[in-house]
Amino acid sequence: MNPYSAPDSSLRSDSEIRLSGPYGRFRNNGPLKIIIITFLVIEAMVVLFNGILNHMLPANVVYEPDGPLVKVYLISHMTQVSLRIILAVIISIWINRICKNAWLLDPPKMSITPALAVGYYFIPILFLWKPYVSMREIRNASYGREDAMPLLLPLWWSSCIFFFVLATSIHLIFEVATDQETLRIAQRLSLIIIPVTILRNYITIALVVRITNAQIFRAAHWKA
Repeated sequence: MNPYSAPDSSLRSDSEIRLSGPYGRFRNNGPLKIIIITFLVIEAMVVLFNGILNHMLPANVVYEPDGPLVKVYLISHMTQVSLRIILAVIISIWINRICKNAWLLDPPKMSITPALAVGYYFIPILFLWKPYVSMREIRNASYGREDAMPLLLPLWWSSCIFFFVLATSIHLIFEVATDQETLRIAQRLSLIIIPVTILRNYITIALVVRITNAQIFRAAHWKA
């Protein structure tokens, strides 16, 4: 069975999956997967709207406090920020839960704890590679092998790092900008982040779906 597809209805239900390990019983993250997909799609749409608005309007209209459309832009921008905060929380919960499942499915080989699997994203320097190492270990446990998702996993982390570098650069340019020309440069760079965000979100959706379904599939076929 392809883990990317929906779990087979003939598999055992949650109540029939009796796996239990150092972090408790198996957690079915199917509903959480749907929530993550929904928020990632919404965020991509808001980013696209913000990018178009930011590009089409002159810099002085968007960034002057008395600009005629400043309220629209600020509301849209705050919506985007709120969505990213919500997504950070939800995805952190998902990572914590899938890591606990990974310990359940492959305890001898797991070394990353659920707390560190989430915490590495917020630790300076370490966040550049440790989350990828953690997710790779979770991938191995979820599929029971190390050759699953050979392209998707590195592509996902590369898109995350590229997004972070680009978003940070744009933010810094806006912070130090003292003239309209610098603001226009930042606006042009903001155009690049639109497809980057959409691509990153799409790849993240693929990752969430595949790992979630792989864990459900493996747990349902588990033989003690």
